[in-house]
Amino acid sequence: MPAEFDFRLAELHLRETRERRPIAAHRLLGHHEHTLCSANFDAAPALWAERTIVNTEVHVVQCTAGTELATCYEIRRVVFVDEQGVSREEEFDDLDSACLHFLAYLDGVAVGTARMHPRLDAGKAQRVAVLVQARRSGVGAELMLAIEAEAQRRGLPQVVLHAQTSAIPFYESIGYRAEGAEFSEADIPHRLMRKALARHRSGAGPTPTA
Repeated sequence: MPAEFDFRLAELHLRETRERRPIAAHRLLGHHEHTLCSANFDAAPALWAERTIVNTEVHVVQCTAGTELATCYEIRRVVFVDEQGVSREEEFDDLDSACLHFLAYLDGVAVGTARMHPRLDAGKAQRVAVLVQARRSGVGAELMLAIEAEAQRRGLPQVVLHAQTSAIPFYESIGYRAEGAEFSEADIPHRLMRKALARHRSGAGPTPTA
């Protein structure tokens, strides 16, 4: 994340998306994601005050720069730094510039993000974050679907990730399987999870590196 990054730009964008609907990239599949934690979304309280989500139409777009990428960073700040206590230095690492970033909209409002680190052996899903008010609405599943589609487009055989142990049931519900022993990242217990992509499911993929 650039040193001069201003979270106020992301807050403004989150407010603007109340009236803006992005180009549809993926439709809701009906999967429910696992709730990671609970907290109030204080970055743009006016946006969420007294808001009740009635529809569950999810769109995911890939971002490269500008306010949409800034919004990805802001959502990650709220979920990982504010809610889970991860340091900013650990959350916003040098890999951000090497990753593909995805932003999810629920009923036209930016509510979730994830990034994918493309490698030779797999697409590695990272920083999957959904604002608390939008959880259990299929947003996490749509973000993962977007990552899988991009990995498949690049000819990668699988998607891997380090899942917080509390989120393992969610990832299992969309086809991932846990492997190996539990380990700690950012003082949070994790396990390696993997999903072979459709065209490669007949063979086992190589063991990914961190």
